[in-house]
Amino acid sequence: MRITVTIIANSKNRIWVPIMKFIQDKDYILVKKQLIENGKQYTIILELDSAHALSQNDFFELESLNVDICSVSIQNHNLESEAEPTAKSALFEKQNSTLLKTSKSSTRVFAIIALVLITVVGIYAGFEKEPIKEVTPPKTIIKTDTSAIKPTITLVEPKLVLKPEPELSELQLEQLEIEKLVAAGNNILGETDLSAGLITNALVKYQQALAMEPDNSEAIIGLELAVDCYIDLMDQAISSKDTEQAQQLLQLASAVLPDQPVIQKAQQRLQSLQDELLANKLYKSNSYYKPLLKMLKPIV
Repeated sequence: MRITVTIIANSKNRIWVPIMKFIQDKDYILVKKQLIENGKQYTIILELDSAHALSQNDFFELESLNVDICSVSIQNHNLESEAEPTAKSALFEKQNSTLLKTSKSSTRVFAIIALVLITVVGIYAGFEKEPIKEVTPPKTIIKTDTSAIKPTITLVEPKLVLKPEPELSELQLEQLEIEKLVAAGNNILGETDLSAGLITNALVKYQQALAMEPDNSEAIIGLELAVDCYIDLMDQAISSKDTEQAQQLLQLASAVLPDQPVIQKAQQRLQSLQDELLANKLYKSNSYYKPLLKMLKPIV
């Protein structure tokens, strides 16, 4: 089941981490994300995969935990693949084939048993008939006690041959490894106390997955989420007026996806802070030297 979730928030800072944590706790799979700026508000569109349809109440917890989130809307899409009925049909045919083989084996066994029984009945009938008496010469008739003869019937049980489970191919093993790497990266970004070091560890997982499959959409989305987490930490540093820390975080984000629009906007915010701090420094410097210039003016 494909679900489209639309989130409207007053700020895009510090909302990605709780969203990723919520998706991970609910066992949803993030397929695609999109961020749209509408003035002072931000619209976040997420496409998720879920085993069942969702309702508005499923996301009430997310809406109530974060004050920056204004509203959450959900739209369910039924994307039942055509491969599923085909797989079910193949499984059904395989089961019918197995039952047919078993039925044929059982029929052969029952036919053998019936043949043995018919033979035994014929033997009994032959012994119960009176022997033929010859007129000349007279012979002594020997009667045989047929009660001592007991037929033996051997039942042949059909043997069931269990086929070993097929081994996974190299392509399937590689796909499992890619899924593990992407899941590990998502788990790291879902941590509550996220740091630059943890984000770097998550990036390593995504890059390893992309090295095995360059077009993997989940790993590409993971890179974008890691960049957003770097920018969130940079904004926190800007709020604390720590330009050095903010510059380092911006460089880390630029090294991952340098052409992202979010990188350019973050650089503008950092430049504005640096200009503001420089202006304050010059103002304080002029205020300090201005009385000295007044004292030196008569001497000149």
